[in-house]
Order: sequence, then structure tokens, then C-alpha cells
Amino acid sequence: MFSRADEGGWHQALNYYVDRRPEMSRLRQVGPWSARQPKYPDAERWQRELLTIHSPELTVAVPQYVEWEAFAFWVRLLVDLSGDVPAEAKVELDRRCRGFLESVHGKQSTRPTYSMWFWEQLLFWIEQHKFKDAVQGNWLQALRDTARSHVRNERVVAYWAECDKSWHRTRPTVWPRFDQWLADSDAYLEAQA
Repeated sequence: MFSRADEGGWHQALNYYVDRRPEMSRLRQVGPWSARQPKYPDAERWQRELLTIHSPELTVAVPQYVEWEAFAFWVRLLVDLSGDVPAEAKVELDRRCRGFLESVHGKQSTRPTYSMWFWEQLLFWIEQHKFKDAVQGNWLQALRDTARSHVRNERVVAYWAECDKSWHRTRPTVWPRFDQWLADSDAYLEAQA
């Protein structure tokens, strides 16, 4: 069935992208059905269980999660290089995540670096406030898995790592706004392709 992919040399790419589909995330969550007495469902039931996670809500939420996580990476970068929350990040945090800064004010970092702790706090806050349906519906992990294997998310993470490395060598004189940084990440990755 996959002879064209084998002959064309793109079978690995096919596996890579198939593994990132939401249904595959659900597949990893469906089994094992019972540790003591394995009662495997028939193929029809198994297929239904597998596809339940591919809901319209997940389809809509994935690109939103990817963008929110990109925002958290941008904030982490600025906090890491500043050693604190710079004014540019505060403005965006107040605009996008009203109440977040107050929620972490006075808390002690539990991580080796403040920026990592701040980033984790921000991601948790985003999930609790922007993805309440996923939290309450118990599909937050499926959302995370699907979003984090999304091609744009992988590219944003690669761009964040590149900025982290290069900005530690030569710090920008002006921090880019988030929307500009996100656009730059898209352009950077297209140039790398």
C-alpha cells in the first residue's frame, strides 16, 4: 500500500506526519484497556474510541494553543534576557492575561532559573483561563500533545532556541513585539527550508 512512498524515499516523512495527527495521540491514550484481564474491543469500538478525541473543539483549540504557547515562549525569552519582566512583556501580559502578574507577584521561584519558573506559571495560567473546556472536559493532555506536535509549534520552539542563543551573544537594543516576533519566526523558518 505504501510502495510509492518507499520508492519515492518519503516513507519516513509519511510516518512523521501521520504520528502527529490527533488520532494518534488518542491511540496512545486508549490502551491498555485492562491490566489484569485484557479485554480488547472489537475493531469498530476501537476505531470509535480512537476518533472521539478528534472533535471540532480540539480542531479549533489546537492553533489557539500553539499561538498561546508561542506567546509564552516570547515572554520567557524576554524574562530570561532581562532577569525580570521587562515593560514590553508587562504590557502584553496585562493585555492578554489580565490578572496573571498579580497571581505570581510575591511567589518564590521553585526552578533553577526565574525565567523557566515564570514560563511554567504562565503556561499553567493560560491553560486554566484560556482552555477551561479542555481542563474541565479532561482533554487538556490531548490538546497539549496535539499542539506540541503541530508543525508550527515545532518551528516556533526552534526559532525561540535560535533567538535564545543569538540574543545571549548580542542582545537586541529593542525587544520585538510579540506579533512581530511571531511573524519573524515564520519568516525565519521559511528561509531555513
